[in-house]
Amino acid sequence: MMKAYTFTAAVNAYTLHKAAGALGVKVFTTEENTLFPIPQQTPNSEQDWLLFTEEHSLAQALRGKLKGRFLPEKFPIHLLDDKWAFADWLASSETLTSGLEQWQVDSNTAPAFPCLLKAKRSWQDGHKLPRGWVCYNEQDVQQHLSDIIRRGLSSEDFFFQEWLGNQDHHNISVCGFHDSRDPARNLTAIVRRLLSSHQQELSCAAAVETVHDQWDLQAKTRSILDALDFVGPYELEFIITKNRVRVLELNPRFWMQHALFLKTGNGLLKRYFGLDSATDQHPALLKNITWMDSLCFTRAWFTRHWQLPGLYFKKRFIDKHRIILYPPVHTTFFILAKRFFSKCWSR
Repeated sequence: MMKAYTFTAAVNAYTLHKAAGALGVKVFTTEENTLFPIPQQTPNSEQDWLLFTEEHSLAQALRGKLKGRFLPEKFPIHLLDDKWAFADWLASSETLTSGLEQWQVDSNTAPAFPCLLKAKRSWQDGHKLPRGWVCYNEQDVQQHLSDIIRRGLSSEDFFFQEWLGNQDHHNISVCGFHDSRDPARNLTAIVRRLLSSHQQELSCAAAVETVHDQWDLQAKTRSILDALDFVGPYELEFIITKNRVRVLELNPRFWMQHALFLKTGNGLLKRYFGLDSATDQHPALLKNITWMDSLCFTRAWFTRHWQLPGLYFKKRFIDKHRIILYPPVHTTFFILAKRFFSKCWSR
């Protein structure tokens, strides 16, 4: 039996565990004491597959520090987890879609408020960095810079980025599998964020829906990934206002909502493991599908926050979307119960 390994054990790792199992591939996690029911083991063979849901372990693999097969087999390390460098790289080409405007923290040029004070990288020395803070004035900037210093971090690892959260905008992701050498293998979904996982301004998505490509995002994405000679799973995020389309960031790995493909043919992992056939190629663009994080959905019921449940019924019965609630509800109850009893025992 083929084996594969993840280096996390959260929702997206559990999705990989279930999706790979349907293809006869046994997935383990390297994490111990996990909440999700994923078996734990350490990879020990060059023939094992490695599955990445964050950039830190992917960077280790690209540097030759992990044993196993993986995609993308190559990616510019300096662009992998450096949002500032990636935006600079986009700006260096006249043919690629630009990123948002950005400013160095120690620059003599003041940022335009409101702006986002953001970490250049998601990871540092194996630790997750803060997602960032919205700054509406210089007082906010100084407050958050002081917080950065208190955390033992350096302001040089942060930058200012244009913030469009107060404008009428869309957060759209193009995601799937891209093969710059064989475009027939490309697999794509275009999704719009409907709700965030919590009320703070920076958070993960609790719900996304497939949308039409009225902004020509497939072509824009293809140009960027082809320029990187990219082969593998990805999510490319765009911020779209009335007059502009801008790139937010590229995640060259598996992402939160990839259960979209598990529930529509499992083509994503078929391509990753090289199990796809000619009949799997040239698939139609996914449409009329809404993905929801079932952990957020279940918590919303218990806490009587009806926005997400209300969205569920609207999308299912009015918009007539196929709803992908993931992880499965029975797994969600298992996780929430495990969290509850873990907190009780730790008191």
